[in-house]
Amino acid sequence: MKKMVALLTTVMILAGSVGMAASAATTDVCDHPYYIQNGVNDSIETYTHSVQVGTSTSGKSILAVCLVEIGWREYKLECTKCRAAASYKEKVYEVHSMH
Repeated sequence: MKKMVALLTTVMILAGSVGMAASAATTDVCDHPYYIQNGVNDSIETYTHSVQVGTSTSGKSILAVCLVEIGWREYKLECTKCRAAASYKEKVYEVHSMH
């Protein structure tokens, strides 16, 4: 009788663990086939740099300031299946102006 109870307990433990492993493997797999756009953020980046516009009679460089403005659009994506999130930025425009 003790052998039968031990054997039955062993079979139940092994059968339960196999079922749990198979269940966990199927729920964790997602190849992210479907994304939804969750939001869009626009931002502007600006910086300045010097540009040589000429040379003086003494040979020194004549510099002007160039203002650079870059517009960015950020996309936030979310998988409709597992809710994994991702984001990326895209340059919308770039403008240079002399001051």
